[in-house]
Amino acid sequence: MRSDPTEARFRAFVEGDFFGTGNAFRLRHGFGEIGPLLGGQTWTTFMDISARPLTVDFEGPDGEVFIRQAMIRFSHAIAPDWTIAVAAEDPTPQFLVPSALSGSARSNMPDIPGYVRYQRPRGHAQFAGLVRQLRFDSNLEDGNESALGYGVNATFSVTTIGKDALQGQFMIGEGTARYIESFVGQNVDAVFTADGDLSALRSQAAVVGYTRHWTGTVRSGFAYSTARLESHDALSAGTIERTQDLRMSLLWSPYRLVDVGGEVLWGRRDNQDGSYGDTWRLQFATIYRLH
Repeated sequence: MRSDPTEARFRAFVEGDFFGTGNAFRLRHGFGEIGPLLGGQTWTTFMDISARPLTVDFEGPDGEVFIRQAMIRFSHAIAPDWTIAVAAEDPTPQFLVPSALSGSARSNMPDIPGYVRYQRPRGHAQFAGLVRQLRFDSNLEDGNESALGYGVNATFSVTTIGKDALQGQFMIGEGTARYIESFVGQNVDAVFTADGDLSALRSQAAVVGYTRHWTGTVRSGFAYSTARLESHDALSAGTIERTQDLRMSLLWSPYRLVDVGGEVLWGRRDNQDGSYGDTWRLQFATIYRLH
């Protein structure tokens, strides 16, 4: 039996924007695919971009798993409605090294995420898992420390009435805070305890959204998200403990490739010391799609 020659066809994809520092060009995606293998930079295998609610805000909900990074990924359809994937991805542990210690944060192994996805015409459900190593490499002999990080992320999107859709994302883990939009760059994957041990911090996040199509050209997005980080004595008073955001958008498509609309957003941040702040924002956008 002759195999389908298109199964081994190579595909390359590159995407960038000017959202870098000082409006500098920034590479978002750059990868190649051949058969079931993908190599390059794109969305982490631990996230589900197809379960993202409709938003005008470029950053999206603070409680979602959202990151792009380098990887090698294998994916395979094990049945007509089922797909599995596993990857080795850039680890980049994020935690602060106390000034009294001499060394650096690193990992001796890649992050290993994977998922199982069930897809039907009216929606999908996906269950993803992640295992990673958090490691402190000391410049002194016998000063190394390591901790295990792991997490799960359950996501779905389902069509309800007409073109309307309900989306959800629910994540929990230890040592996986950098995968959550609220905590990226906050160096809260782990902390050093008073005994000098490296301890992974618990984190959890959730997003619930609904897309409502009022007419063929007018639609709205409603979404609420929250993210929470474990309280710990080793964290500074101003470190984020919890974030929340609530948003509603209205978009009109006067032409097939053009969207015009806006979004009202409420957000709140609670810190480890109990202080907090909240704010409202109104945002407008005109979007032109190239295809």
